Amino acid sequence: ALGYRELLSFVRGEIDFEASVGLVKRNTRRYAKRQLTWFRRYQDIHWFAPTDFEAISKLIAESPA
Repeated sequence: ALGYRELLSFVRGEIDFEASVGLVKRNTRRYAKRQLTWFRRYQDIHWFAPTDFEAISKLIAESPA
């Protein structure tokens, strides 16, 4: 899980709070970038906004059973 290593470093007194927050932000961005890179390999993935019910319903209706 993201952030545990940085939080433990802060609790142990190895880094200050601001540094731990900065590391969590940086590592979260890096993780998100790796996810996007991984997903780019798959051309059949469709991204939707959670509230885009019309597009989601259309894709479901067009999908083979």
